Amino acid sequence: MYLYGLHPGNTVEDIKKEIPWELKIAEHLEITRFPTEKELSLIRHFAPEISMGRKLQLEALIMRLFKLLEKKQ
Repeated sequence: MYLYGLHPGNTVEDIKKEIPWELKIAEHLEITRFPTEKELSLIRHFAPEISMGRKLQLEALIMRLFKLLEKKQ
């Protein structure tokens, strides 16, 4: 596996922090395009937890846990 492109706003260093092996990197990295509104709509509809991003996923999970705990009291 090798890195051939980056999402806007990310750096090679950001990616390397997440990969536990020596990452091969393409000579010319591409910058990925932003998804279209139609693509975003499909992702939000069929995979809402993915479309949130990690930070929002964690926040949403914490809120769900708090609501469950409130119901049990």
